[in-house]
Amino acid sequence: MGYIGVGNGVRIGLAGMNGERNFAGTRGTDDSVMVSLRTKVSYFGFLLQKSYVTDRMSMTVGGVLGSGEVKVSFSDPGTFSAFEPVFGDEVLEHQTDAKCGVLEVHGGFSYSLTRFIHLGGDISVPAFFGVEGLSPFTDEFISVNPGARFKVIFGNLG
Repeated sequence: MGYIGVGNGVRIGLAGMNGERNFAGTRGTDDSVMVSLRTKVSYFGFLLQKSYVTDRMSMTVGGVLGSGEVKVSFSDPGTFSAFEPVFGDEVLEHQTDAKCGVLEVHGGFSYSLTRFIHLGGDISVPAFFGVEGLSPFTDEFISVNPGARFKVIFGNLG
């Protein structure tokens, strides 16, 4: 994220995020047959924030409007088992992706320990809107993914 202050605590800039997560199927505890799912999400967009600063506290609210991409892939080892030979078995890989619009809102606070060292936390709620969907699984989608983070800031809060 990068922004500039335009006055009265208003900031404009650009922001983006990229992340990936893998999920393993539950069948893996009984046998070696397991389906794994991987999701990748990335977005980039225009940032608008308003900051309220007091002597040692700073509160920020804002959002990002932009676009992104969601990729989903999963592998299915088929009939592979710990009790059968692996030669000749084929792992099936399935992948789909979709472009999407993103609307993210966030709010946070920070406390100044010194003039250039600050501790704080944020809550972020990005919403992804895909009109093309993740074919062949869905025609369209809306996904809301809230999260929180702790942060250490070095520099002037402006």
